[in-house]
Parts: sequence; structure tokens; C-alpha cells
Amino acid sequence: MELPQTTWDINGGGVKGKLDPKVDPDGNLTGTVTFDGTPPHRIFGFWDKDADRIVFTRVQAQDQPEANQIYTGYAFVRPTPISGTGLPIELVTLAGSFQAFAGDVNAQVNVFGWFATAFTGANPPV
Repeated sequence: MELPQTTWDINGGGVKGKLDPKVDPDGNLTGTVTFDGTPPHRIFGFWDKDADRIVFTRVQAQDQPEANQIYTGYAFVRPTPISGTGLPIELVTLAGSFQAFAGDVNAQVNVFGWFATAFTGANPPV
């Protein structure tokens, strides 16, 4: 599937935010992710449309590579009619894990869950 080029709601390790991915025809991914209380962080990686797989690095500090986080996930789609209209929309979900190398992590606790959702189709809810 093609990755919807929209703003996604993201939850990373319990922290909510917005994910804005952009994918070129070759599957190269760029964009930003913003979590509550943080400025936007640059992301880069890949979208594999055949495997519905995303992988990206969140760059938190250009001069501190250990602050980067690596996200991996897979997409799935749930068709959902808009209540009372029969118009189709789709709830697209990305879900996976991310690895942190700095902050409140250690050798035993450094991988966390994340998911992101976006609506596509006719008249998605706002």
C-alpha cells in the first residue's frame, strides 16, 4: 500500500504527538515528528510499500547521535463506514517498536512500543 501523506496521531512509549512523513517514489522517507512538549524533530528512513513496513530515525540532536531513536513498524488498514452515511473511510495504523540509546534507558530497558493512526478516504473525521 501507499503510505498516506497526511498528519498522523502518534503515541510513542505513552507520549502523544504528531507524525508528518513524506515518501518519494523510491520509498525514501523524510519528515518530522513532534511529541507533546518538544519541538519538531527531523526523521529519515524508508517505507516498503510491498511489506507495508516503515523504518525511520528520529534525530533529536544533530551533534549527539546517541540521542537518536530508531522506529520500526508495520501498517494495517481497517475499513470503517462513516456512521449513518455509508461513505467509506479507512483507519490506517502503524505499530511497532523504537529503540532509544540515551535518556532513561539501560541495557535491559531500551525498546519501547509505538503506534500512529490516520484516517483516509471520503470525508475522514476531524
